[in-house]
Amino acid sequence: MKIKEGTLLNVNHIRSGKWVGIATRDFDTDNEPLYPIALAQLKPVDGLITKARWVKGDNMPCRKTLCIIQVREFANGH
Repeated sequence: MKIKEGTLLNVNHIRSGKWVGIATRDFDTDNEPLYPIALAQLKPVDGLITKARWVKGDNMPCRKTLCIIQVREFANGH
């Protein structure tokens, strides 16, 4: 699936749970093992295994094998 920069995404991650992210650049889920997604929600996200805490705007560790993403809102209304 091709994702454009600025697209809002629902992310269901095995280690960090469910959260809303935003694509930080164009990418293709078929070709990239790590997705370029930043946290887009106000509520912070805590890591399950590490003691990490991410806040809005932080780049999220988002490995293809550990998460499922769904488009929430396309960039620029497309």
